[in-house]
Amino acid sequence: MRKCRENLPNRVYHLISRVAHRAFFLNAEERSRFVDLLKRVAAFSGVRILAYCVMTNHVHILIFIPEPEELTDDEILARMRILYRDSRFAELKREWDSLLGLGRTASFLRFRGAFTRRMWNASEFMKTLKQHFTMSYNERRTHAGTMWEGRYHVRVHKPDSLGEAGAVMMTAAYIDLNPVRAGIVDGIDALADYEWGSFHEACIGDRGAIAGYDLIYRGKGRPWSELRALHRISLNMAAKELAAREADEKGLPPQSMPTLRQEKKNAARLARLELHEPVRIPDLIESGNNQVVSNLLKLIRRNGSMRPVEL
Repeated sequence: MRKCRENLPNRVYHLISRVAHRAFFLNAEERSRFVDLLKRVAAFSGVRILAYCVMTNHVHILIFIPEPEELTDDEILARMRILYRDSRFAELKREWDSLLGLGRTASFLRFRGAFTRRMWNASEFMKTLKQHFTMSYNERRTHAGTMWEGRYHVRVHKPDSLGEAGAVMMTAAYIDLNPVRAGIVDGIDALADYEWGSFHEACIGDRGAIAGYDLIYRGKGRPWSELRALHRISLNMAAKELAAREADEKGLPPQSMPTLRQEKKNAARLARLELHEPVRIPDLIESGNNQVVSNLLKLIRRNGSMRPVEL
């Protein structure tokens, strides 16, 4: 029997889900579609997105669940319209009007409740997000079945961690650092270039993304310039902690980790060997793409020779 997960209001949830078989299904187009759906599901569910990062084979989402509220019928329908496509919403609206017009109160309340039960709930939020994206993906691609590897992973932060120096701030930093750790962008200064993350959205002025970081940093209505400076501190702290953790896993003292100077030497040495990215990668890796090999080459350039297990 599955363990019942905690779903309480006034909590921050770090949600992680991986693509089945760790396949790299989420190319640039699919990541853009996922980000759009993520925002729509959040609006329907009544949750606050604090931070997110969509990678090629997994996603990280940090959300805040507020207290549930009483909604009018018009407010529920407005949320449904945000989530569902025009044709599907029209079907649901006809059923809604039919049950309401016939005076079938019990049936109408059950139908209405089927939507309100999915609001202000982390499990229902992820279920809706993953199911809708899978259906959309399968309609557009030659794919059947679920896209996702089992249930999602969740870490819960209680109210006292919101706005305090620690858990939520660091979790948001870890999420934002994913493209750096994967070698997709070159360091913290280039994070704003990764289009499928909340940090990029905030940097280009998206109000929703900025509001998410503002809530992380105590919700005082700060401008993005101040929030970015605060978050830079969290990013640096998280990066140092991750580097120390990786050094410990390899049995290396922190000072023996490759320095930036050494990384530049490795890059120059490999450049002399004329190691270039191919124009097209043969389909040797099932469900893979050019980005896989590109990322491997970036790792080799940055770190020099690496064992297969390290790659």
